[in-house]
Amino acid sequence: MSMGIEGLVESSTNLGVVTTNEAETIFESEIRSSVKSIKYNMVTQAKAIAGMLGCELLVDADYPEWPYNPDSKLKKLFEETYKEKYHEEIEIIAVHAGIECGVFIDKIPGLDTVSIGPDMFSVHTPEEHLSIPSTINNWEYFVYTIKRMKDL
Repeated sequence: MSMGIEGLVESSTNLGVVTTNEAETIFESEIRSSVKSIKYNMVTQAKAIAGMLGCELLVDADYPEWPYNPDSKLKKLFEETYKEKYHEEIEIIAVHAGIECGVFIDKIPGLDTVSIGPDMFSVHTPEEHLSIPSTINNWEYFVYTIKRMKDL
């Protein structure tokens, strides 16, 4: 759990898929963290455990983390424009899952990013869907905020 953000899962791993055949059993999992050093420590520990058990651990993908930036100017702009447009405080949440902002930051160090989106339900299932009114509100909010960026 995060020491800086109450209730935020900072790091996790999961067992996603188990495949067996006559020669081997393959366990697929995803190690995630919003802190690079913790993520690599978890991978190192998993490799050590696999080695002690006579198994092999292969890393075939590494989704970049997106560390929380409490001093983000972009976040502040989105907070201010939300309050202007809707006359209430925006809900800010942090996640430790892979998200595209981490990829962009990995490629452009120092990049300031935010992520917004509509209300989504049953994500990553066949029943995944989103709220159309929420999507429209997000688009209008995004356009409103982008127009304010020219004033910075």
